[in-house]
Amino acid sequence: MNRQDATEAAALVDRLLANLIAAVPPKGRAESQARTAIGVACVDAMKLLVADEIGPPLDLCFDLARQAGATLP
Repeated sequence: MNRQDATEAAALVDRLLANLIAAVPPKGRAESQARTAIGVACVDAMKLLVADEIGPPLDLCFDLARQAGATLP
C-alpha cells in the first residue's frame, strides 16, 4: 500500500481499535491479552498497513476480544 493510502487507512484502523478496546471488559487475563494485542496493533498500524500485513494482527485482536467477552451493540 502506498504511504498516502496507508495514512488514510491508519485513521480508520485507530478508530476501529479504539471502539474495540472500549468493548473489552477491564479485568482478567483474557481481557488483558486482548487489550495488549489491540494496543500493539494500534501502535504498529502504519507500519503494518504500508507492508500490507494488517490482516493477521486485526484478526488476532477481534479473536482475543471475542474470547474476553467483548460485546458491541
